[in-house]
Amino acid sequence: PRAVVNGTEIDLDVPPQITGSRTMVPLRLVAESLGLKVDWDGQNRRVLIGHFKVLSTRYSYRDGIPEVVIEADGPVRYDLSADTPGIIGLRLKNSVVGPGLDRTQPVPPDFIRSMIVEPSSGVKGEVIVTMFQSTHLKPVVSYADKKIFISFMPEIHGVFPLVNIGGGRPGVQIRIAPALMPVVEHKKETNQVIVDFPNTTLREPPGVKLGPSPIKTVRTGPGPLPGWVRITVDLTGQSPVSYELDRDNNAFNLNFVPPAELPFVPGARLIFLDPGHGGAEPGAVASSGLKEKDVNLSIALKLRDLLRAGGFNVTMSRATDVTVPLRQRPTLANASGADIFLSIHNNGSTDPRDNGTEFWYYNSNPGSPVLAQSLRRAMIQGVGLRDRGVKNWESFVVVRYTTMPAVLVEGAFLSNPTEAALLADEAFQQRVARAISDGIVNYFKASK
Repeated sequence: PRAVVNGTEIDLDVPPQITGSRTMVPLRLVAESLGLKVDWDGQNRRVLIGHFKVLSTRYSYRDGIPEVVIEADGPVRYDLSADTPGIIGLRLKNSVVGPGLDRTQPVPPDFIRSMIVEPSSGVKGEVIVTMFQSTHLKPVVSYADKKIFISFMPEIHGVFPLVNIGGGRPGVQIRIAPALMPVVEHKKETNQVIVDFPNTTLREPPGVKLGPSPIKTVRTGPGPLPGWVRITVDLTGQSPVSYELDRDNNAFNLNFVPPAELPFVPGARLIFLDPGHGGAEPGAVASSGLKEKDVNLSIALKLRDLLRAGGFNVTMSRATDVTVPLRQRPTLANASGADIFLSIHNNGSTDPRDNGTEFWYYNSNPGSPVLAQSLRRAMIQGVGLRDRGVKNWESFVVVRYTTMPAVLVEGAFLSNPTEAALLADEAFQQRVARAISDGIVNYFKASK
């Protein structure tokens, strides 16, 4: 009941049988072991042996890493060729191009310039897949469930201590293509920020770079697991840090506040502010063209300054107009060790009459509903828009996957012409920021 194929034992549905002087071996075992497809035509009682069909190609990101998926109607065997920089070739054995599959396949603009699927000109029953990369990333090929997966390992091609990140503040820019969110840990006890990139290659040799204060050195080297890369930033003192993934420029940025500019207050509460949307994600848009992402950021920056002036430490998911993946926002917040998380949003609706302020929470931290009520009372007093209340809902990722007290604030409706005009006004934005700041202060006073 068992056979050995290329050194691997497999179970047989039907064992071989000895009939007279002959050994009868299951046809499907032999054919599929040779890379051929076996079908049964029950009406005509015929066994059909032929080629697999390449049915489709698609593109996706898995854990932040770009991937091409080629699907067939059976276990296609393949050979990989990646000897020419920027060109990846797959030779699919005993295959034909399936019906409706065009020779030139549509591709995303970020990691592949073009992709061609066509029959081999030299060998009958083979399909050649050629991918022309926009970068020279190393391909990793795997197979499962009639699908061939081609992943592209991100490559770090530069680590630069800079002074022009975050509005002129010092920082570290890690240039990586494609842009991948790393695992970040801020070790306050050793004055270090550890940045680990999974399944990534490092183009430049490991080394040590000096940086502008408060950055002492930046070290590159192997990560905690095989195939990982670790960037270690040594600081001269305790400094608030924020992280940004800049997909538009294939970079990951660490922003630091110099001690001379704003001392890190030992023992002070750390607030994580998350300006909703940003970059390629505008959020709600008013009839005037005002974008939610811009209003959210403006209010968050005003709130940051108020909180810092009040003795809080503040870090942000973004401090500029960049795209931050949704699932990475709670990840960054949890890694920061913040005391509370606040996501700043403004609302949109198909009904222009909808108006007012509302607050959302979900996670199991008992401080979340308490924080939401404190913010609600402060907004009623300081802003005075219609009170839409505090709501508990699981669908907001940023308040579902955070571990600290977390609230999402919807300040007003951009779809309401009256409230959109208010949101465009800097003085009104300052009122919203002040009310949220008061709500945070009141929350911590009550929790003592």
